[in-house]
Amino acid sequence: MEDIHSSPFFRVPLELREEILSHLSLPQHVHTSSSTPDTNSIHQHIRNTPAYVDTRIYLPSRMPSSLYLVCKQLREECLAYHARRLNSSRHATVLGPNFLQEIKSHTLAERNHASSDDRLERLHDDDSVRVTLEILRQSRGRNVGERREPSPCFMGLTPLLGRLKKLKFIVWAGHDWWSGENTLPVVSVRPPQTARIPRVSSDQDDEVKRAPVWQRDDTSVSLAPRPNPLSVAIDALLQHLPLVDEVKIDLLIHDIDYWNWDLPDTWWEGIRDWLDGPISPIAKGRVKKIDRRLIMVYHGHVRDSGTLLHQRESIQQENTVIHIERGTRKYEDEWEDTQTELSFTEKFERAICLSTT
Repeated sequence: MEDIHSSPFFRVPLELREEILSHLSLPQHVHTSSSTPDTNSIHQHIRNTPAYVDTRIYLPSRMPSSLYLVCKQLREECLAYHARRLNSSRHATVLGPNFLQEIKSHTLAERNHASSDDRLERLHDDDSVRVTLEILRQSRGRNVGERREPSPCFMGLTPLLGRLKKLKFIVWAGHDWWSGENTLPVVSVRPPQTARIPRVSSDQDDEVKRAPVWQRDDTSVSLAPRPNPLSVAIDALLQHLPLVDEVKIDLLIHDIDYWNWDLPDTWWEGIRDWLDGPISPIAKGRVKKIDRRLIMVYHGHVRDSGTLLHQRESIQQENTVIHIERGTRKYEDEWEDTQTELSFTEKFERAICLSTT
């Protein structure tokens, strides 16, 4: 086998090789967790399909897969260059010549009703790698799939994602998450009681079942708050991304859901514990900068959206104190009022508790 160092490409200085790689970069692409190319009718399938923690992974740019197969040195240089480009604050997004046509390819493997969601997500892109999460979101009627493991696509991208220092999460959550009911103590149901009554006709049943009675489980285990599903999902991904120290989280909610769901006037009241705490256990003390935004999106027009809460957190004073800035806005009748930049009106600090007990 010929020595790779005898290749003319590797005789070129590294700076020039990276310049060549920059010209070989491919346009932005969305990877999906679905394994089939057409799942628009997934709700009609009888068998359950796998559901993963991540729904979509957006890369602002990508390298040709054939380059990774040439040799180990070129694979390492491609990964290092691509990760450095994604971590930089400069423009990392590569747009192809047929940008509008490429957008259509993003919906190739999306699940039911996901095409509009992906367009809304792209509206808030900022040259960061984006991972879409669905938390307690109903996909088929009232069915909510269990999402415990990262998708095979995510695991296949870990050689690149594991080098990232900044990451963005887009979150679509169901009513139970917004209301905070998913973290309340478990409520058990007393089994139906059966009573017998004498027959008065031939077609009468002897048994009468009484209605079940809702009863709170008083055991010590159930009285403890349940972990927040969003924290669990973020934890499942961050454990494979050891270098991430800057995280952005955009919580998106359709205006239709906002008006139809029975939420408090301060509609983030149900997730206040999550807003006031770490985004996940593994991120506590490790992630140095966090941006959380609650964004209402207008379902009828993908260009309309408004940030109603923006919270920025940064760790200071030798990893013992978190400096927090927060700005809020109430939804008014005029949608244009939410288009302006949201300014921070509150500033406070919170101590970091690194104990695991």
